[in-house]
Amino acid sequence: MTTVEPEESDLLSAFRLIDEQLAAAPQAGNLVVFRERLIAELVGDADRVAATLAPDFSLVTHVGGKTLTSGRDQLVASIQRLGAAPGGALMWLRLESLVADHTTVAGHGFLVTLTAAPSGGLRRTVGPLAFFVTSDGPLITSESLYLDPPADETTVLPDATLADRQRCLDLVGGLPQPTR
Repeated sequence: MTTVEPEESDLLSAFRLIDEQLAAAPQAGNLVVFRERLIAELVGDADRVAATLAPDFSLVTHVGGKTLTSGRDQLVASIQRLGAAPGGALMWLRLESLVADHTTVAGHGFLVTLTAAPSGGLRRTVGPLAFFVTSDGPLITSESLYLDPPADETTVLPDATLADRQRCLDLVGGLPQPTR
């Protein structure tokens, strides 16, 4: 079996973009909470994701010509399923651009997931996405997500096993603290 570890540059792309913006505006709490959420989603830590979301959080997903609206509990449950996936799972963003102001973080790029394939090994799916995430203080209040499933590329890696989640967490580092 081969352990599949995401290429560091791939895994770290979103975190580097966030950290560059935080260096320029260290008081940007919305970037700090967005970074924390991405860390939690990377390894499927539903409790950590929940801690970043406002109680009335709303997610509007635009996919395949349909618009789906869900709340905090549904997002947390989906991350919980990811974290408990048989054989493990990892999910991260490979961003091409990221912009932020005091309340909104927006970007586009690709969503990458590694999950256990039913026939053994891993399934790697890469799909385009764009998003707008709005924060009010230290919590994310809403997100608009745009996905294009027909453009997803899926590859099965038959003899692969998932990289250690702790290794991935070590790569992305801890939560930067905003300067007051």
